[in-house]
Amino acid sequence: MSSTNGGRPEVAKLQQLGRRPRRRRALTLLVVAAGVLVALAAVLLIVRQPVTVDGRTVWVARGATVGSLKADGLLKASPGDLVSVKGAVLRKGGGGPVVVTVSGSMATSGTPIGFGASVASHRGADATETTTSQMVGGDRVTIGAISKQEVSRVATGYNGSYGTTAPVDTGGRKLIAITFDDGPWQRQTQQVLSVLLRYHAKGTFFMVGRQAEHFPYLSRLVVADGMEVGEHSQTHRPILHVSKAIVTYEIGVGARTVRRYSGAVPTWYRPAGGTIGPVILSEAQRLDLRIALWTLDSTDWTKPGVAKIVKRVLERAQPGAIVLMHDGGGDRSQTIAALPLILQGLAARGYKMVTMSELYGLPPQKVLTKKP
Repeated sequence: MSSTNGGRPEVAKLQQLGRRPRRRRALTLLVVAAGVLVALAAVLLIVRQPVTVDGRTVWVARGATVGSLKADGLLKASPGDLVSVKGAVLRKGGGGPVVVTVSGSMATSGTPIGFGASVASHRGADATETTTSQMVGGDRVTIGAISKQEVSRVATGYNGSYGTTAPVDTGGRKLIAITFDDGPWQRQTQQVLSVLLRYHAKGTFFMVGRQAEHFPYLSRLVVADGMEVGEHSQTHRPILHVSKAIVTYEIGVGARTVRRYSGAVPTWYRPAGGTIGPVILSEAQRLDLRIALWTLDSTDWTKPGVAKIVKRVLERAQPGAIVLMHDGGGDRSQTIAALPLILQGLAARGYKMVTMSELYGLPPQKVLTKKP
């Protein structure tokens, strides 16, 4: 009994000695694990950092910018829409860009995102389509460039005596004038001239003064190719409801600029947008310029498609007609593609394509031998 009782303390002591290494190992493992976690956290903080983006915490790379957040799809807001003049959505996301603030300050794509920054994105502003104007009867009508929705209609007081709204009396001869506005325009004016020359057709080019100044070689090329040059104001600004000084500038400076850079004296003046009023008429008369409107709008400026441009002109053509087309003011690829088909169709019907002065039976415009 004494030997058995005497052995119990020895067993307990051995058990305690066995537990101590296990505890040390566990403690060591905990210390190592904690160290690893601390090291990983340190590495993570070196490589990435926490920021708040639109109310949620995300980890982003060190050196991140607003642009990289956008590229990673972390911004919730979307661009604004392109809307019509009446407010209808024409193209989702076609408006203003997303607006971003970083810690309350406006930011750009290159703005850096610091540790703990608060980034907020806001929907971009909607953008409204541009407008264009045209004469309908005696009214100046402003419409949306894409939607074609009418914005406004202003009576100009035009009663038919200021310019042409009906075909010219040609005595039965099949004469027709094709006119081109808003040029000269790089490449496009040359292409129009090439088509006209190919089909032995004449045209009248109503030039914007600043365009003639910008492309003097094209201005002179029009004259050198036997076409007529008209004036289409200095800056293409509608001048019905402006001061007399602006009217004088647009018409007078425009005429001098076109004359200087084309080398020809304009006989005709076509107001931007076809708008006519007493002050405009008076200034044109003072400068010995004839007002030139049109009788047939090809609507090429609306870019309706080549087939529609061709169909409209050929269906409405008649002796003495003045056709409105464009070689400038934007992309006129549809006009250039439609022109050969129009000229072929008119020639097949016995029409001769002439200048404005020829249509009216006037002498050819004066071509200067040197710069005035």
